[in-house]
Amino acid sequence: MRIGNLTSAEKLTDRAAWRFFRDLQDDAIDLIVLSVTDAYTYPKGRTRTLHKIMANKLLNKFYRQKEKIIPEKLLNGFEIMKILKIPEGPLVGKILEELEEAQVLKKIKTKNEAKKFVKNICKNKKI
Repeated sequence: MRIGNLTSAEKLTDRAAWRFFRDLQDDAIDLIVLSVTDAYTYPKGRTRTLHKIMANKLLNKFYRQKEKIIPEKLLNGFEIMKILKIPEGPLVGKILEELEEAQVLKKIKTKNEAKKFVKNICKNKKI
């Protein structure tokens, strides 16, 4: 399970938590609960404890630090299409994802910074 992979890391980073919740969306909390339930099928010991600790960390991030891992969108898809003069399509989604990751990593905090970031992505053809 994915939480098992996260337990091998020394620290749960905001980026790892963001990716976990981004990828699993509405199923994330269910998977956390399922993972802990699954961990209880193991004998008492390190594996079970690590699963419980990681589940606690993920739930803490979600319920107490949600703005760190799921930031408020600075730009929406329509704004990106207008800024870059591009049509709707998968490229807009990729740019939104890059922008959200930059927010999680605290590279971008304002709408103006987001606009510059989006322009630079296309200018440097990172996407």
